[in-house]
Order: sequence, then structure tokens, then C-alpha cells
Amino acid sequence: MKRFHLAYSDALYFSVLISKYLSTRIKPALGLNSIPSALLNREARQEIFGVFNAKDLLDDPENSRLAREVHVRVLQLKGGIGTSFKRKATLKRLLGRDTLADKGTDSYFENIPVEGFDAFGHPKQFNEIISVAELKLLQYIHLAQQNEFSEVEVQELVNPESQDAVREFWDTVYLVDRVDDRIADNEKRTYRQIFDDPNNRLRFIPDFIVQGVMPVVDAQTGAFHNDEELRAPGGHAAFVALTMDDNARNQKNLNVPRITVFTNGDGVNNMLPPAVAGWMVKRHAPIVMVTTTKQLLDLKGGLITLLSKVDLPPNVQEKLSCFEALSMEDINDLQNILYPYLLEIAQSKAVEQQDIFQQMGITLGEKSAQFFNTNLHAQYHNVLDPFLSELRSIIGDEQFYEIIGPDLIVNPKERKVGYKTVSVIQLEGASGSALLAMNRFILTTDDPRIITLKAKHGIERLVYFVNFDEKLRSEVFTPEKFTWDHYLYAFTDLFSVDPKNGRLIFTPSPGRSTLPGLELDSKYEDLEYDIHAFGRKLGIKGLDYLAIKGEVHIPNAILKGGVFIRNEAGKLIDLTIKFNESSFEGGRLVLDNVFVHIDQDGNVSTEPVTNLMEAIIGNFENNLIMEGELK
Repeated sequence: MKRFHLAYSDALYFSVLISKYLSTRIKPALGLNSIPSALLNREARQEIFGVFNAKDLLDDPENSRLAREVHVRVLQLKGGIGTSFKRKATLKRLLGRDTLADKGTDSYFENIPVEGFDAFGHPKQFNEIISVAELKLLQYIHLAQQNEFSEVEVQELVNPESQDAVREFWDTVYLVDRVDDRIADNEKRTYRQIFDDPNNRLRFIPDFIVQGVMPVVDAQTGAFHNDEELRAPGGHAAFVALTMDDNARNQKNLNVPRITVFTNGDGVNNMLPPAVAGWMVKRHAPIVMVTTTKQLLDLKGGLITLLSKVDLPPNVQEKLSCFEALSMEDINDLQNILYPYLLEIAQSKAVEQQDIFQQMGITLGEKSAQFFNTNLHAQYHNVLDPFLSELRSIIGDEQFYEIIGPDLIVNPKERKVGYKTVSVIQLEGASGSALLAMNRFILTTDDPRIITLKAKHGIERLVYFVNFDEKLRSEVFTPEKFTWDHYLYAFTDLFSVDPKNGRLIFTPSPGRSTLPGLELDSKYEDLEYDIHAFGRKLGIKGLDYLAIKGEVHIPNAILKGGVFIRNEAGKLIDLTIKFNESSFEGGRLVLDNVFVHIDQDGNVSTEPVTNLMEAIIGNFENNLIMEGELK
């Protein structure tokens, strides 16, 4: 490891990735050795996963009361610029620059009304642009001001690409001062100053946790490339390894309850609710992974499954091949070989099961029963740290890093070095995978020393799941991975911005709670293009699914049910001039459960959608979108 010039913790982490890469690895295959949660019945899901319903936790006032004593540290993951969210043209319009910084700090909500004061102290409404990163800080300020936590401190998780932008962001002028013209410009406080004021029960930790960049593997020769231009981060699991290493040192003041929340910096609402933190204290839960139930919008995200190190018995495989739900009776004798596992789409692609992966919990298995990873988790240090400290002293550094090492993701990439394209393999791991790997060790170990240690600390499992169903999902999970995600929150009628509380407010129609799924052509990967194509207030409160092939203009349309548009004209078609007056409502085009076909001459024909799921499956099977991949 010395030749790679990695820091000690990064070197240990990378050595685990290398070891897993060089050793024989289990290839998860749905139905062969992997069981998605959607293919277990309710009883089996509850028993095997140790899952708790978020609503039960939120409804218990005792949990919220306990949270008021909790000191919370928020680790904000800002480990990249987010190239899947194309926003250069929007940044040029708003800020005059077209270079990407951290995704959370240059992803903006526009013209947000904020109440303030003019120079004479009279109420005045300002229209502000507010970034995702700023909304998150406003949320933490609100939580501290309302005494929902005893203290909130924030520390940033960055990599070399993002750290400069994140550091500069902390000098942004605090919104409340920004909209108060009574305060001279040179006296307006920055967020850094707000979080440094001890009277606010807020704290900013200026020492960033920087993710190391790792060597990559040459796909042709198997040699390691150590060139600076080719190095790449080792995935979010690297941050988990760093924090677990710190936890095992057991150096925190545990005279008060302390919880660390690990959250994506590009999701406004991605934050642990106080009631869940209070429940962790009451339950003595070392780690909580927050999940939600998979929706049409989540076709590419990680699935919570059970994995076996050996192939499942033939009778179980037979049921799974028919997508039949298993009961506890089916798997009762298998509990010693099954453990929770985070399955990523890259792993399913490797065994040609990406279609099953995407449809699981939607068209396959029990609907609304597939647990979906949100990348939000929390650690209760008062229980976790003393246990990890003793565990590390028993097993030593090397094995400790092995058990907190993630299940390997082998990520092939084409990278450019000058004018040359190099095929490389990035060795990565997901944060949830690292947590479940550690949990797996604790659940399955037969080491008598560790069994005794578990009993001493009252630990049965390290990881508990708290699941937020469709109705509660947006309370804790509003990610911005792709361009459409930001458009959904900023330019549709499904969400609005609450700057006072630093939240996105989900505003569905009565009786509805799910978010629409979609598959869009590559043109729609650019935010400014979407704003032009769809307008600034697309009506989607009644939308279930949207699929578009080709370029169309439907500004501020009202979309309902399933809307499938295929444009074969090879040019932009404005659909607002292709439909008669009966297709408009209040001057807005209405598309309701319809296939819209535009032929090569630009002529438009329509056909009703009579069965939404059949229409969606038809798109899967016919590869409507480029390369058949869902966006």
C-alpha cells in the first residue's frame, strides 16, 4: 500500500476492496441465492429484517420527548459534482457561470417568496434563489430553534472535486439577514457565523472528512493504475469505514445521548426525524437504516434483499422463479445462511437480471413491499462505540476493516488520459452495503468471545430498519440524483418550498401518495431543456407514469394516469398546437391516460391507455428508450 501513497485508513479500506476483488466473490442472483423483500410475506419480512414502521415511531410522543436530549451530528455527503444532473445552462442563466461545483450547493430553487423587512422595518416580500444546501442548513437551524434536538452540529464529507465549493458555500449570507434591509451589508451574518454562535445550539465542524481517491484496475491487464488522472473515489462506503474507525476509538463524551446522521447533501428532506432518534435511544438501537418502499421512480436504486452464501434449496428456487412470496415456514430452516444485503443494479446487470431488478416490487412480487435504500442512516454512539471499541481490541485492525468493508461493486469505466481512452475497473462499495456487512458478521459469528461481548452490551443485531411507506417517503427522502429529480421538486405542482423550516412540502391530490415514474429520452437530461419543454409548473398531481421518446413541447401541461409519447418526426413538435380546444383546461393542455404517436411527417394520433402496468411492461419489453435503460 505504500506505493499508492494512501492515508492509513484509506489504505486499509482499499486493501479490503483489493482482497475482495482478487478473491472468489458471491454473485447475487435473484431467485438463486438472493431473495428480495417483495418476495417475502409480511410476517417473514418483519421477522427477518427487524423492520419497524416509521408511522408507529412518529406517532409516539415519548420518542420526540427523548430526542430533545440528543446531541446530533449531521455528516453531509457531498462527495462529487453530480454529472448525472446536467445543469450548466441553468447555472449560466442564474449565476453567470457554467462550471459545476458540488451538486447541493449549485442546485437552486428559483423565485421563492420570503418574508423580510425593508430599510424602515416594514414587512417586505423578497423573491430569492435558494440552493438545496442552504435549505438543509435552514432545516437544521429550525430543529435547534424549536428544541427538537439538544444540539445540532454539521460536518461535511467531501472529495477533492467538491471541497472548495462546499467550503465557499459556508460563507453564504444567512437567508434571514439577506432579506432584512435594516442590516448593513457588512453586518449580515454568514451561515458559518450562525453555526459558530454557541447561543444557537448549532455547531459547524470546519475540518472536512475528505474521501481518498483510489487506484483503479486496468481492465485488459489487471494491473493497478496509480495515475492521478485515473484515480477514483471508492464509493460512499469509504466514509462509513472512516466513521466506524473513529467510533471504535470510543473518544466521544457519552454522558449525553449522541447520534450521528449520515445524509446525502443533495436531498433537502434527507434527514432523520427527531422521533426516530428518540426511538433509537429508547430501543438502544446501535444503527438505523432508513428505507422506503420502492416506487416507479426508483427503478435503478439499491434493493434490500436477503443473500445466501450458497444456492437456495430447489423448492425455494422454484417458488421464487414463479415470483411467489415465501413464508417463514419456507425459510425457517435457512435463517443461519440468510442475511440482509443491499443489491445494486450493477450487480444485477452482471447476471443479466436488470429487468427483474427494476420491476421488483412494481410488477413483480408484492407491490409496495420492496424495501428501497435511501442512503440515510443513523448511529447511536452510546451503544455502538463501546461495543466497537472492545470488538476491535478482540479481532484487531485488519479483521475490523474486513467486517466494515462493503460488498464489492466492480464498476467498469472508460477514462481518458490525454488523447488516449483507457478501460479501467473502479473498485467501489455502497454505504448501506458496509453497514449490512458489519451487521452480517455480528448476526452470524460463532466466535465465543464476540458472542460474550454481544451479551455484555445487550446487542442482538447492529442494524435495524425503519421503513417510511409511500405516504411518508417525502418526509425523509427527496434525492437529486438525476436531472428530473430537481425538476420534480422545483417546477411541478407536487412540491413547494418552505424556506422557514428548510423543507420541501409534498402536496399530492387527496387519496394519492405515490410519485410518478418516468422514462425520458436523453434530450431531457438537461435541466434548462426541461424547463423549456415542460414549463415552470407542470401539472402532475394525477400522473402515474410518463414516457417520452423524441422532442416535444408541452409547457405547463396537466398530465394524468399514464402518458406515453413517441415522436418519430426527428424534430421538436409543439403538442400545444396539435390538439383541439377540448383537450385544454384553463389554457393548459391535458393529457390523460393516452398514447401519443407523432409520425415522420409530424401528424399526431392518439390511443387510450387502458392498462397502465401492461403499457409500462410493454415499454420494458420493446426497449422504447435508448438501449432500453430507464432514466
